[in-house]
Amino acid sequence: MADLVPDAARKGIDLGFQLIEPIATKGEPVMVATMIRNLVDNAVRFTPQGGHVDVGLYREGNEAVVQIEDTGPGIPSGDIDRIFEPFFRGSRPAEDGTGLGLSIVKRIVDRLGGDSCAGEYFRPTLERSSSNPPPPGRERFKPIAVQL
Repeated sequence: MADLVPDAARKGIDLGFQLIEPIATKGEPVMVATMIRNLVDNAVRFTPQGGHVDVGLYREGNEAVVQIEDTGPGIPSGDIDRIFEPFFRGSRPAEDGTGLGLSIVKRIVDRLGGDSCAGEYFRPTLERSSSNPPPPGRERFKPIAVQL
């Protein structure tokens, strides 16, 4: 994610972490890092000047949840069913790109046995390798939309 900091800084975007819990998952570290990087890259690309992008990683039951909150325009409702298709860039592509980012994310999540959903939320979840309960205070982190 460090390579995205200059892009965020050029746009005056506040890029940070909302909640990060140490979590062991049953997945290849490179795949998990690629998934998170693609999500954050999309958020930075589509967040307007002066906006914010916050990353969260936390436990929910036996799952590790990644959530990105941003002040971007959101995904048009007519695009929701297609955002995971390779090369699909949406009905209003405003930024450069190939349309592969979310397709790659979906393939990684599927390969690692996780789940992803789109709509008001885009939350890839992966099975955790331990079943520790969420720590006290986790309930303060509300589910947030990934607006790409």
